[in-house]
Amino acid sequence: MLRQQTSATWIMEGDIHGFFDHIAFSWIEEHIPMNKRILAKWLRCGFVDQGALYPTTAGVPQGGIISPVISNLVLDGLEAIVQGSSWQRSVHNIHYVRWADDFLVTATARQVLAETVLPRLHTFLAERGVQLSTEKTVITPLAQGFDFLGQTVRKPERPNGKPAKLQITPRKASFQALKDKVRTLCKQARGTTPEQLIETLNPLLRGWANYHRYVICGETFAKLDNFIWQRVYRWAKRRHSDKTGRGIADRYFPHRKGEPWRFTDPTTGRQLLRVREAVKPQRHLKIKGAANPFDPAWEAYFQHRDRELALRASSPFRATILRQQHGLCPGCRQVMQVEEEVELHHRDGHHQHNHLGNLVLLHPNCHRQDHYAPEQTPASSRPSRGVRILPITTWPFYSKLILQTGA
Repeated sequence: MLRQQTSATWIMEGDIHGFFDHIAFSWIEEHIPMNKRILAKWLRCGFVDQGALYPTTAGVPQGGIISPVISNLVLDGLEAIVQGSSWQRSVHNIHYVRWADDFLVTATARQVLAETVLPRLHTFLAERGVQLSTEKTVITPLAQGFDFLGQTVRKPERPNGKPAKLQITPRKASFQALKDKVRTLCKQARGTTPEQLIETLNPLLRGWANYHRYVICGETFAKLDNFIWQRVYRWAKRRHSDKTGRGIADRYFPHRKGEPWRFTDPTTGRQLLRVREAVKPQRHLKIKGAANPFDPAWEAYFQHRDRELALRASSPFRATILRQQHGLCPGCRQVMQVEEEVELHHRDGHHQHNHLGNLVLLHPNCHRQDHYAPEQTPASSRPSRGVRILPITTWPFYSKLILQTGA
């Protein structure tokens, strides 16, 4: 909604002051559609922290399993109030985006946000016992940029009258927080093995990179790789203070000429993640709002979506092989998910014959079955979307029930 040339140019960043702590119990009990007796007991049951019981007289404990649902129900209807009539929405480009209690409102003019949208927000929130934070609720031009959910969104003006382009990059504060965490983990791992250090850092790096892979992240990923290299080299130098730089490089960074240096465990051969190589920047594939993974009518849509995600996350060589097998594993005939491990299989068994017609990607289990039981067709190792596998302990019960009822 912000990348078009005719998009809104002003943003209001909304933040509700102490949202989870100040939601009015009276409004929740009156408007939330559920058993009132159970709801009242749940709201006033309190919470336990370090063995001490704390009562709750207002709001909901943040972090509980029900608080996100309650917060969404409390703020339900805010979008219609903010946008107003369809005429106002189209003329002023009013759009509304919310994540938990943080939200954005866009418009073509500052006056629309300050004089029209803001009073509506105050009225809507006052009925629910909460109010906007005056310090964090600000109105800024899109050309100046704003931070939202760990990312910076800007649409700076370009010279020579060229149309402005939307730029979304990882937030500097988020990147600095990641570096501080990596620095702390490396210091805490002084007495551990290289494998333990790699097991600690890899999930952290992969998770942060996967979150930011849909925005302009190439330069940030390069800086992150350089920072990680410096930290693990210092860790290795502190571990072997009597060794030279060449000795440390030969032990922990084995590589061939022309290959990048990778921090490697000498015992197991496990390597530290290089973000630029492991996580590729890609376009976000938006999901349809009405799609339901448990509805058989949407099964074809989700299979097509899974194929597209796998193709986007693959290298050009792997994507070519996936296209020629239509994104399916030839063994189990299941869609190959983007997060699944796959293995390259040579049809004729000759590993030097790398012609595309001789190559196929298989699930690890299907690959093993193809080698050790080639005459048998591998069965599907996982269910389709929406299919629930019953525990083994329930099978006798249902078998007996079927025999009795004849179903």
